[in-house]
Amino acid sequence: MAVCNLATRRDLVKQGERALFSMNS
Repeated sequence: MAVCNLATRRDLVKQGERALFSMNS
């Protein structure tokens, strides 16, 4: 479960960074 949560959190961070990058661009 912890590993799954970590992976999901990582994906969320990735999506957030991508969204921020798109906004900045």
